[in-house]
Amino acid sequence: MASPQMLTRDSSGPGFSQTMTQRFASIGALLVTLAGLALFAYTIQHAGVRDTLDNVRQIGVAGFLLILLLSGIRLLVRSLAWVWCVEGTPPLTLRAAFEASLIGEALGNITPFGTFISEPSKAIVVRSQVPLPAAMSGIAVENIFYALTVNVVIALGSLSFLLYFPLDDAMRKGSIAALAGVAVFVGVALLVILSRTTPLSTVLTWVLRGWRHHEWQRQGIAKVQAIESQIYSFYGRHRHKLPALLAFETIFHACGVAEVYVTLSFMSGGQMTLLDALILESIGRLINVLFKFVPLRLGVDEAGNGLVSAVLGLGRTAGVTLALVRKARVLAWTAVGIILLARRGLSIGTVLHDAETVSTVSDKG
Repeated sequence: MASPQMLTRDSSGPGFSQTMTQRFASIGALLVTLAGLALFAYTIQHAGVRDTLDNVRQIGVAGFLLILLLSGIRLLVRSLAWVWCVEGTPPLTLRAAFEASLIGEALGNITPFGTFISEPSKAIVVRSQVPLPAAMSGIAVENIFYALTVNVVIALGSLSFLLYFPLDDAMRKGSIAALAGVAVFVGVALLVILSRTTPLSTVLTWVLRGWRHHEWQRQGIAKVQAIESQIYSFYGRHRHKLPALLAFETIFHACGVAEVYVTLSFMSGGQMTLLDALILESIGRLINVLFKFVPLRLGVDEAGNGLVSAVLGLGRTAGVTLALVRKARVLAWTAVGIILLARRGLSIGTVLHDAETVSTVSDKG
């Protein structure tokens, strides 16, 4: 029988904390999924099941294949941006990066709180080709460029929404809040980059200052600080890469707008504009940022797109159908990612476990 001292020691260790965190995360994920399902059912019912199915039929197989192609280009250019951000030798190949991106996206889509799984999973998948720290540093740098450009898209869409369409008080305040959030994010990001500070490790040190100090805490903070230093040094050594990286991210977002335009053009017979597509894409990006923790953005995608498409004069059903079609293409690429994972002889559980313990793995990489 375990002594009280043993129980006390076990309950204060990182293993116990990790187990409790996982339990709370699982319960939270279940509640979030159930809420999403309820919102999904309500939104579909409110938009009209028959009308929504009619819109899906109008898109057809040819339309869906075109949508898949555009979304595939988006995944490809972000993979290319990641390749450009990985330093050292041997270099990361585009094929390996693309396959790892598909696998990472798949795992992020099918697991709770996929935000914290998809990016580390990409690095885990390519660790046989490039060192894990180099892969993670490249991912971090690429994500900074993505975050900056996605905020520009959100700002453009919100500003267009405010200027060109009659909004009720709630939607006007929401658009203004989105613009304010973008301004704060971009301002802080630029300040951090220009000042070359290490905000993540500084915040972690401040948060953990009152806790009992463990070796795993010190190692974790040191690794975060090392990655931050690598990111800042990247900008100093590779300024010539910045225009290309911005171009890759711009192509990613442009294909997103094109995807929305193509999808709704099949349903509306061409009765929509690129401005409509930009606004809906910006709403989609905003939903993705705010509700990444919701599996497949279930319910929130349909409700948000339906509400905005109604204001644009396209009808609520059009927005709901857009969200459904985008979910279908996400599921299609998720299936491809799982197949690629199986072809490599890897299990979902193994990659997820390694992704959750990526700090420990990086010591070995």
